[in-house]
Amino acid sequence: MIAPSICIRARVSRPFTRREWRQACVAGARATAALFAARPVPMLRGMHGVYHSFSARETGQSVARLEALARLMDSQFVLPGTNLRIGLDPLVGLIPVAGDLISGLVSTYLIWEARRLGAPGRLIARMMANTLIDTAVGSVPVVGDAFDALFRSNMKNVALLRRHMERRGLTCPGGPVVGVEALRTG
Repeated sequence: MIAPSICIRARVSRPFTRREWRQACVAGARATAALFAARPVPMLRGMHGVYHSFSARETGQSVARLEALARLMDSQFVLPGTNLRIGLDPLVGLIPVAGDLISGLVSTYLIWEARRLGAPGRLIARMMANTLIDTAVGSVPVVGDAFDALFRSNMKNVALLRRHMERRGLTCPGGPVVGVEALRTG
């Protein structure tokens, strides 16, 4: 989830006039803007000494995009008749050599994106270790594919990144949709 959306429900005996509708929309937009104001984040160190500045909204969107990719790779589908969730990683890993290479490249992209967001070297090293274990053990035929289905290195890496970003106050925490009701009186 990138950001909670604002829901406006109206309980009125007659429809809103254009002016009333515009006022309700402006109120909803202001509430959203107050929740996710583009506050500049302190300068984060990027690749090769290049410095980037990201707002909390941009950082939250990047982390949400990485979570979606990790979910696709590790736990997108449910095996019928079981409660086990698998993703594309174990399925692509069935292709000899190339499958594990492709999975490793996607995992490397997650690490690169984390580095671009300013993750410290220690966190990057942990993420690389998770990916290395997943790729090395996953390259073993049959046993490696079962390991890929259970280890879920991408989900672990994104959880590490999200925890780091939330500690720094750089992401909007995921949560339920914020409900707002606009009531017309009189």
